Amino acid sequence: MLASATKPVNALAAGPLKSMTVAELAAMGVRRISTGSQIARVTHAVIRDSVSAMLGQGSFAPLMIAASGDDIDALLIKGQAE
Repeated sequence: MLASATKPVNALAAGPLKSMTVAELAAMGVRRISTGSQIARVTHAVIRDSVSAMLGQGSFAPLMIAASGDDIDALLIKGQAE
């Protein structure tokens, strides 16, 4: 079906497509990929797990993976440049 498309094909990185790479989707003819709500859902999972550890075990260990302000700034700067 993708081979017969005359316009760029969009894909939503959800369901079974979450396990595919950009290169694999591109090889199938996909030209634009949306993450939809997936990034928010991953964030929600981290919040769930962190709060569960704090309330259940009294542990703040999950907070050790927090992104630094410098990391976030670098992502924002890179996004502005593109």
